[in-house]
Amino acid sequence: MPGNMAVNWVVYCVFLLPLFAVGTAFSGVFNATERDIFTDDLLQVKLAQGRASEQWKLPPADSHPNLYFNQVDVLHLRQRSSTTHSHIFKVIRAAVLTMLSNVPFYIPPVKHEEFTSKWNEIYGNNLPPLALYCLLCPEDSAALQFLIKFMDRMAEYPDWKVTSAPNDEVPTAHSLTGFATAYDFIYSQLDERRRDFYLKKIRSETEELYELSKYRGWGKQYLQNHQTTNILAIMTGAIVVGSHDDPESMIWKQVAVNYMEKTMFLLNHVVDGSLDEGVAYGSYTAKSITQYVFLAQRHFHIDNTQNNWLLGHFWFYYATLLPGFQRTVGIADSNYNWFYGPESQLVFLDTFVMRNGTGNWLAQQIRKHRPKDGPMGQSSAQRWATLHTEYIWFNSHLTLQPPQDYGKARMHIFSNWGVVTYGAGLPIGQGNTFVSFKSSRLGGRAVYDIVHDKPYSWVDGWNSFNPGHEPPDQNSFTFAPNGQVFVSEALLRPNPSPTSQCNSPWEGQLGECAKWLRWTDEGVGDARGEVIVASSHGDTLFTLLVLDHVEKVERLARGHLQRLFPHLDIDFKYVPFRFMDKYNGAMMGLNVVAGVVICVAIGFPDHAEEVLRSGSPPHRGHHNSFLGRGSEILKHLFYNNSDFVYIRVPIGSTLTFLRPSLSLTRLVDACEWSKVQTQRTDGLSIIQGWLHSLVHNTKLHLQNIQLVEGGRVKRPREPPPPGTRKKRSRRREPASELKGRLRASLDMDAEYIREMRRHVAEFPDARVVLNMRSGSWALKLPFLQMVVGHSLRSIDLVCETLEPGFI
Repeated sequence: MPGNMAVNWVVYCVFLLPLFAVGTAFSGVFNATERDIFTDDLLQVKLAQGRASEQWKLPPADSHPNLYFNQVDVLHLRQRSSTTHSHIFKVIRAAVLTMLSNVPFYIPPVKHEEFTSKWNEIYGNNLPPLALYCLLCPEDSAALQFLIKFMDRMAEYPDWKVTSAPNDEVPTAHSLTGFATAYDFIYSQLDERRRDFYLKKIRSETEELYELSKYRGWGKQYLQNHQTTNILAIMTGAIVVGSHDDPESMIWKQVAVNYMEKTMFLLNHVVDGSLDEGVAYGSYTAKSITQYVFLAQRHFHIDNTQNNWLLGHFWFYYATLLPGFQRTVGIADSNYNWFYGPESQLVFLDTFVMRNGTGNWLAQQIRKHRPKDGPMGQSSAQRWATLHTEYIWFNSHLTLQPPQDYGKARMHIFSNWGVVTYGAGLPIGQGNTFVSFKSSRLGGRAVYDIVHDKPYSWVDGWNSFNPGHEPPDQNSFTFAPNGQVFVSEALLRPNPSPTSQCNSPWEGQLGECAKWLRWTDEGVGDARGEVIVASSHGDTLFTLLVLDHVEKVERLARGHLQRLFPHLDIDFKYVPFRFMDKYNGAMMGLNVVAGVVICVAIGFPDHAEEVLRSGSPPHRGHHNSFLGRGSEILKHLFYNNSDFVYIRVPIGSTLTFLRPSLSLTRLVDACEWSKVQTQRTDGLSIIQGWLHSLVHNTKLHLQNIQLVEGGRVKRPREPPPPGTRKKRSRRREPASELKGRLRASLDMDAEYIREMRRHVAEFPDARVVLNMRSGSWALKLPFLQMVVGHSLRSIDLVCETLEPGFI
């Protein structure tokens, strides 16, 4: 919406989507407004000095490995590499061979300046799988020498920071976690000098990160990837250092566990297993959380495996998958899919939480279908980061099995996240359609309520959270018919113009005027969207979406609303366009078929012309239905497609009936048509026969339409409705202008009929798709069902304004 625009009209949009899938279950959520109930008890993790040595002290010094397993477990891990775990080991071995085949790329540079000149998490991420391979295959001397040289260079650096991000400790945390884990894995293969040298480096980096936790935002902001990544690094370093009787490591462990237990306490309120940062960044946070839960239980006897969030977290991966197991819904700052894992997270859930084989099954499907390259391929810096935990946690005794009712489209509601998906977790195929939409409170329901209701003294409002990766995608909508993405999320958004706070003149949504969401700005933290209703029955999904609420003060010149439906898979260019000398917009040149970026612009004609001349934002309405109606959004799925013949109803002025006074559009009223009415009403029986002919005898029907050329027709006159009085027109159009417009309209209709005839002749088996255009036809579905029969499938798109005469 334009800047300085105030508020007095509302646009609602209802999507009734009968999706072509098989299913019979009925599910729904209504009046989802109850807030979560919070207890007054805060779980504090404190270590009493008297029992610290008993509870926290690890086995005697030099007892490595011990972080994830001990020396006794090593023999079993080696045996499994050629048996039950061979499918994971092959990936680990391939990763190591890739590193060895391109040493200059994968080994840390000699110069520290070069190491810190770019984002360097790749080195810390690659160390654990490399070290695990050396532990499983001690005979591979080349890999071991590469690893030792790798760690020598890391240990010699004065620090592990990134010069361009001096206040961001995330790269250091990746390096510390990876280095400490690798040290624990291969300790027995190191000489005494390197054992001491590496340990001192781990200690110094852990201590520095601990000190910074007192001052940095991530030291007080929960449920965010920076916090979990950095705190896990402190805890990992503290455990490794603590195994050598370092007294200071005790406080590091205590602080790390206290942070993470508060995180788990807050997550226990997030009952749907979601994370507000979205699937991509959510996989980042979940990577650290699953590692913490394992380490806390192994070393400190703290069991979080029955946490509500963990119990529902599987659905965060399964119910967000588009058909084909390659792509996820891109809500929040996102990639096409996951940043880290998610095979490791799924294996963890199966082994320690669900124990039913479903997590292992989904991990297998994702790895099997994962693209090797392209935008949906894994980043070279992240693709191997979780292989070691996946290998360690995998439980081969669980029989792989998909979720119950797999293969049938189902609706899933993330009640905390405010996201609804339909058709997730299916193979790619005809009829496997995916839909998602979001309307939620900032941070999710639980965090929002905690911030506003203040039930815990240690939570300082929004200062205790960081929803910076939750961009203003409220009321986002995606649609992938037959698994092919048609309307997508915009993923990581482009930043606003450096010369303007808000992409002038467009205002956008609250908080989007910076690189990350400015959640502490006035009013941003109070935003609370809501899924009003979402239900499915059989193969139909019902939902009500409120797209935007905008009010306009009459004295202001601005008068436009822009709604963007992005499509990431299509290259396009904008060409200014004017339709029927009335509607301003833009045409789009596409490089592929069956997709288009849809941008619906609603405005007053005089202002629209002004904006078009000004060269402001390029996105404009470019569909040829009435502006705001939206039905032409679906045209591109069927038009010029060999499988369909796309017909607008009514076809145009060339269409005549047996009775000249009968108009198809005039009969599209706000009433339902019953079978009895059809038999008694002459006009309805004519329409019934006309529709039957159009659907069941399309080729003959089109051939029988008499084409009337624009130059050979007089303007038709319809008798006025009974009981009305003639009124003198305030303004008469010149006869020549009226005749010219009528001629152009007739010529256009005639050419359209010829085009339909050619299409049917070329593709005789094409199925008929009727664009009814008027929203009142939704009330006539029983009538259409009676005419067409059981083969009828409908997609209804209804838009309504509450300001009479606006559109």
